[in-house]
Amino acid sequence: MDEEAIERQTGRSRMRITSAPVVILCSLHPEGLNRFGDSRRDELEWTMAVQSVGAVLQTVFLLAAERGLGTCWMAAPMYCPEVVRSTLALPADFQPQALVLMGYPDGPGRVRDRRAGVIDLR
Repeated sequence: MDEEAIERQTGRSRMRITSAPVVILCSLHPEGLNRFGDSRRDELEWTMAVQSVGAVLQTVFLLAAERGLGTCWMAAPMYCPEVVRSTLALPADFQPQALVLMGYPDGPGRVRDRRAGVIDLR
């Protein structure tokens, strides 16, 4: 991407984050995970923890929508975990997974066309 496109996208993300009334950082921490002593099962335990983050967030989003709140899931923390940890003074063993923006919307959101073959549950 050229510099102008990068600046445009990062500026948009920065504006969304700083203007959100609520920002939630979802992170994983190894404490409490089972340790089996072999890399395959330890990696599977981590994968289940990552899946649990998604399940929790889905529930949060459904509850928020029921209360009229808008939400936005941003995966950016996964791409720059060291920046997130440094900026928020988090311990090195925190693994940022998602940034959730939440608040009451100013108006109706943009409805996107569904991809072919995707079931529309609206």
